[in-house]
Amino acid sequence: MSSVITVGNTHDLSIALEAVCQFYGDNWKRRIAFEVLSFCRWQFMAPPRNVGHDRYRMAVEDGKLRCAMGLNERPFLLDGVTDYGPRCVTDGATASEDAT
Repeated sequence: MSSVITVGNTHDLSIALEAVCQFYGDNWKRRIAFEVLSFCRWQFMAPPRNVGHDRYRMAVEDGKLRCAMGLNERPFLLDGVTDYGPRCVTDGATASEDAT
């Protein structure tokens, strides 16, 4: 039986930030700031370049959240010109079979 894995951002996959926080709480061995909703709002939605949107990248398998990685848009220099791109803020979390 094959499964379908879809990768995208939380908005495109219709995943609420609360579900992301719960995912970290369920799959991280110790307490972590990313399971605290107010922290995630501050870290991922409050930065001016994020304009109120979180930039999490998610992997969903057959409707179940399987992986999360937090990203923030940041300036960087390329050939002396400022451009913007994602900066990885988390090292990601992956669900174990027994955690979901």
